[in-house]
Amino acid sequence: MSEQSPFSRRAFFTTAAVAIGATAIGIAASSSASAAPISDGVAAMADGRVRVDPSKIAGLQFVGGSVNVGRVDGKLVGLIRTKASKYRAVSLRCTHGNSLVSWQDNVWVCREHGCTYTASGKVRQGPAKKKLKSVKVKTSGKYLVVGSKPKTIA
Repeated sequence: MSEQSPFSRRAFFTTAAVAIGATAIGIAASSSASAAPISDGVAAMADGRVRVDPSKIAGLQFVGGSVNVGRVDGKLVGLIRTKASKYRAVSLRCTHGNSLVSWQDNVWVCREHGCTYTASGKVRQGPAKKKLKSVKVKTSGKYLVVGSKPKTIA
């Protein structure tokens, strides 16, 4: 004996279509917003930059602290606090072997071949010859905006 559901196939697809439509409207509305959260204190902006709230990130509560802010303008980027209200950002790719670097003991370190870089990305110890690529950091109210604003073609 089969029991028929009070919920018809047509009702199911109508409900599903409404739910999908509402989700699409929500996504469209949020993509036009200024930033979408990546993690607590870090949000991706629609133009490829990242907005950071340093007050919400434990690693930025002290001078010498750091955080990986994810992809900015297509590059993996690290952000460090160099003074009470000053920050620097660099690409996390070693210029020697393209491995990832990390912030340790006040230097950027590449474990692959032993390269070290200063906070500003200058080579401190080779074999790397080129400095890490700098990434623009701008203060905007309580936020930091990491990355360059895209150029518009007229």
